[in-house]
Amino acid sequence: MLFSRPLGLILVGGGSHGAWQLGAVAALAEAGLSFDRVIGTSIGSITGAAYVLDEIPQALKFWRGVSDLRLMRFSPRLSPFSLFSDEPLWETLSYIKEETAKSRTRCEFTVVALCKDDGRHHYARFTPNGAAGWDGPLVGKLIASCAIPKVFPPVRLTVDGVERQYIDGGAIGREWPSYEAMAGCSDVLLLHMFRPEEVRGLQWVKRLRRDPLGRDVESALAGLLARERPPRVWRLVPSRRLGYSGFWFRTEDCAPAIDLGYEDARAFLKDPGPYKV
Repeated sequence: MLFSRPLGLILVGGGSHGAWQLGAVAALAEAGLSFDRVIGTSIGSITGAAYVLDEIPQALKFWRGVSDLRLMRFSPRLSPFSLFSDEPLWETLSYIKEETAKSRTRCEFTVVALCKDDGRHHYARFTPNGAAGWDGPLVGKLIASCAIPKVFPPVRLTVDGVERQYIDGGAIGREWPSYEAMAGCSDVLLLHMFRPEEVRGLQWVKRLRRDPLGRDVESALAGLLARERPPRVWRLVPSRRLGYSGFWFRTEDCAPAIDLGYEDARAFLKDPGPYKV
């Protein structure tokens, strides 16, 4: 099936389930699919950066050896309260250099985070060579997008001349996140790491002031589809439950998830019809 352009890609959060998401994106790219716009939230922003910077092989290596990285390093802080250090993620993404990233960015890329100080979502926009905007620093925005409240510390960033604290883009703020970055796309593919029955059964995450499994995705998608000229949207989810916690960054879980992502993306490309929203 030929998709119409501009073609958009929405990558939602889900912690270590991002291994499945990356496998799916890798399979889509290997099949020759290219995207004009990408928006990523939480681990979806890391997946998005791998695609946009043409670093999918590096990202696959990361997930297939993730146990060695010890991403969940217990290092509690009282103010602001958090249980784990974000240093491993800074170390992992240290290969991304700002100026090199500008020249390697192959399409428009949006990273979603939430400003903890004013409760509003921040949409950092990155374009090839920075020609139409570059809301850097890229690595800082990626790590902020992954800063799950109470789990990882917020990231202090200067935006519009003001230094504030930023946290996970799936966190609940004054409003739900938006997929406005997809406006103008003819077709959009959304990769969601949780099956519908899981979304209904895991709403307890709202207690963490975070709702990446359901309402933020549905609300943002509804807003996109309510536009005067909405895009066609396909939603790809795992063909079976991944069967491990999104906080378990273990190779024995993530490597099979990558393989399943490959299988699911290939099945989607073979017959996209059932995935149409």
